[in-house]
Formats: sequence, C-alpha cells, structure tokens
Amino acid sequence: AIIAVAGGTFAFSDVHDWSNLAAPSGSASGGLAGFGAAMFAALWAYSGWQYLPMAAGEVQDPQRNLPRAIIGGSLLVLAIYLAINTAYLYALPLWQVASANSTAYPEAPSVAARAVQTFLGSRAVAVAALIFLISTVGSLNGTILARARVSYAAARDGLFFAGFGRLSPRTRVPLTSLVLLCVWAALLAVSGTFDQLTNMAVMSYALFWIPVMLAVLVLRRRLPHVARPYRLPGYPWVPLVFMLVMVWIVISALLTSPKECIATLVLILLGLPLYPLFRRRRLQRPRAAGETAAAAVTPTPAPRA
Repeated sequence: AIIAVAGGTFAFSDVHDWSNLAAPSGSASGGLAGFGAAMFAALWAYSGWQYLPMAAGEVQDPQRNLPRAIIGGSLLVLAIYLAINTAYLYALPLWQVASANSTAYPEAPSVAARAVQTFLGSRAVAVAALIFLISTVGSLNGTILARARVSYAAARDGLFFAGFGRLSPRTRVPLTSLVLLCVWAALLAVSGTFDQLTNMAVMSYALFWIPVMLAVLVLRRRLPHVARPYRLPGYPWVPLVFMLVMVWIVISALLTSPKECIATLVLILLGLPLYPLFRRRRLQRPRAAGETAAAAVTPTPAPRA
C-alpha cells in the first residue's frame, strides 16, 4: 500500500517540485528535546525488528537466519520509508506536510491523503483510508502473532497465568494469548489518536530496550565464559550507544509529550506487583528437568493423521 502511494505520487502527481526537499531556513523548534520527540515517528516506522527474536524457537538455524532477517528487513523498511517521505515532499510543500493530520491538527487530512489527492482528486480521502486500514491490519497482525509467544513462554515458565501457556489442540497456537491481545488492541484503538498510541508504543519499547542493553553489558562482564551462539559486532559500543540514545529519547518524550509518557509508565507499573507473586509460585511448583522458556516457545508439532 505504501509503495503504491509512493509510485502513484511520483508517476502521476499533477503538482510536484523537487525544491520542496530543500532544507528550510532557520532552526527547528524544540531544540534537542524536540528532535528526540520527532524520533518517535521514525522509531515507530522502523519498529518490528524486535519481534523477530520472539520467534527464534520456530526458525531453522536462528544464529544465522535471524541476523540476516533483522538486517535485511530493516534495510527494506529504510528504503520504503525514504521513498514515501520523498514522495510526500515531491508533491507537497513542507507546510502542507507539517500541518497534516496529527495531535496538533486533528481535523486536517493526513499527509498520505494530501499526496494521493494530487493525482486522484476527490477520491483521495477514501483511497488513503483504505491504505491506512491495510497497513494497520498488517502491522497489528504481526504484532499480535509475535506478542502471543511472549505471554505463552512466560506462562510456561510459571511467570504468568497458566491458561496462557496452553496451545489449541487443533491449531497448535496460544489461542488464549491471541484472544487477549486482540481484545486489548481493540480497546486501545478506540481510546486515543494514532499519534498518541504510537507515542505510547515507542515509549514502552524504549523503556524495555534500555534495561535489555544494560543486561547485555552486565552479563557479558559477569559471565564471560558462558557459551553465546551469537556475539554482537562492535561490542560494547553498539549496545552502549543504543542505550544512551534511548535514554535521550525517553527524556525528550517526557518533556514534549508528558501525558502519553505518564500513561505508558502507569500501564507498565501496573504489572510490577504480579511479578513477585508469579515468581514465588514458580519457585514452589515442581519443574521438569531442562524446562526453559526457550524450549517453551517452540510448540509441539501437531500429530499427523
């Protein structure tokens, strides 16, 4: 859908001007905090790579294929993201892009609708709505399928409700997790604007990525001799720089979008009291030899007739 918009804009737009891509005079408002907040939109566009490791238990030769998938997928998204934004600026002056639908301009047409309007006229709003619907359903589908494996593995490890650790006998998927995530997604869809929801999503990503990167640094130092099937190139600078950038983005978001950030923090903190409860229950229950979360992620194949 995004490629179709970019291609249609480049090929058929009646109004176009490459000079729109020239940098405007003056400095951007907001300084470093404003730039960090603007990164939220870019991070949302590039997010998705973090879901691939969640399916590692179902991938053949994950040490080799996962890095390829993450790097290749990220480069593909980068190309598409640059293409669509170049198309927007090719067809629209910067002020029309800046004043498109957002939290600041809730009644304005989306930038995609404005770009499509340059070659489809009055049909642009309906076409843009269909494009958004297709993209949203695709994004939601991948997110739900990946996230369902997290609650499934946590339940199998005794760190979540036991019902989420069962597979459907017919489809061999964590049905309870999928249903819960679908209901939660529907509730979120009617609870705020697109910008508010994406800001909250990226805020939650950053808040978890920071301790993950810190764990990489700490565990490599504390447990240097543990077998590691994959070793990060550029260690320790890659995780350190990534962690510092995420800290900067979180601080920027707190300064520019405090409501969404506070709401995200509240939702995350609501789950903290459950962890010691489940951990205590996990320590008390009998545990099968060799049982691990990684093993739990891989579903048992369905018997063939």
